[in-house]
Amino acid sequence: MSQFWRGIPRPNRRTPNNCSSNIYIDRSVFINFNCVILDEARVQIGDYTRIGPGVHIYTVEHTADTNKRRGSWMRARPVRIGRDVWIGGGAIILPGVTIADGAIVGAGAVVTKDVPAGATVVGVQLPSPLDGEEGSGWMKLCLNPITLAHANKLR
Repeated sequence: MSQFWRGIPRPNRRTPNNCSSNIYIDRSVFINFNCVILDEARVQIGDYTRIGPGVHIYTVEHTADTNKRRGSWMRARPVRIGRDVWIGGGAIILPGVTIADGAIVGAGAVVTKDVPAGATVVGVQLPSPLDGEEGSGWMKLCLNPITLAHANKLR
């Protein structure tokens, strides 16, 4: 594994947030155009992974507490994408997520939780009032792994 920008001229050396110092990409990875990787924490992408156009990978999260947010509170958590992963166009990967080997993330999915090896995840599950999180200020979204067979039944 090598650090992405090591030995490669950076296209914009005046980047304000020291971008691209924490991106590690293994062999034979394909990243399509218009992708955004915010790498305040480490982003690791495994061998033979394919990433569609317009995918966003974020490592920084902010609090719902307005006082802390005014003070620029943030937390960076790493994102790990395993080997042979396929991420469809327009997907969003949130901080702290691990996408295990062989997983598929459908186009436009919002990934808020770890994705198990070989799983297929699509869409976004809306928050439920039964979660017991009312009044916390956080809107919890979670992505449920489903099988392709189950996804086909939903059509």
